[in-house]
Amino acid sequence: MTTELSRIFPASHYRWPESPDFWVRGNLILGADWLWTVDGVSGALGNETDRALFIYLRDTADVIVVGGGTARAEDYSGARRSAVTDLVPALVVVATSARNFSEDSSLIKDILVPTDIVVQSTDDPADVARLRSVGARVHPVLGDLWADDLVAWLQRRGFRRVLLEGGPGLFEKFAESGLIDECCVTQSPVSAAAGHQVEKYRPNWLGDVQRAWVDEEGYVGEIRRCRRPLPESDTPN
Repeated sequence: MTTELSRIFPASHYRWPESPDFWVRGNLILGADWLWTVDGVSGALGNETDRALFIYLRDTADVIVVGGGTARAEDYSGARRSAVTDLVPALVVVATSARNFSEDSSLIKDILVPTDIVVQSTDDPADVARLRSVGARVHPVLGDLWADDLVAWLQRRGFRRVLLEGGPGLFEKFAESGLIDECCVTQSPVSAAAGHQVEKYRPNWLGDVQRAWVDEEGYVGEIRRCRRPLPESDTPN
């Protein structure tokens, strides 16, 4: 493992591999004692370095994948044009139902390219039609939106560099299937403050640290491998 002291994150740590042809990279920030959100959002945990890294990882991805709950809580808008590739990465929102999205949400209105919303095929056709009528691309997918089904759908669309932004439910689905290749973790020194609603998340699927850096405010950036689930025959009784 290599560790660097940096005023800004070292971009060389975040190069995407040339092979294999398909790579899933997670990105998350955790505060002290596994703090995940403060008052429903993760923004309070970050600093200028983490925000710059967030943008850079998006700028170098083909597609950004996020759960519907996180997209609504964080008031996601469409992806911006990349300063690295001059392209607009696709934004895919994974949700159990289209009914939880408003036609006026930033996901649908504040965009450069239409947002893709992947929902279960059993979703109400009226809700699907409602979002399609205002420009969203809604894709009812067979099955229970398991991670391997979603990965197959992304591969059919021709995406190679997948940036997975959470939330915990989506991370866990991908991790359970062994489909996260690496994860970019920012360890924030921010701790829970009295009077604020907090959520904690401990991702037990995180593996060894491969590369790391620390900035002047004590934020630690890590690139970690991700543990693969044991085959059923190897699972302890």
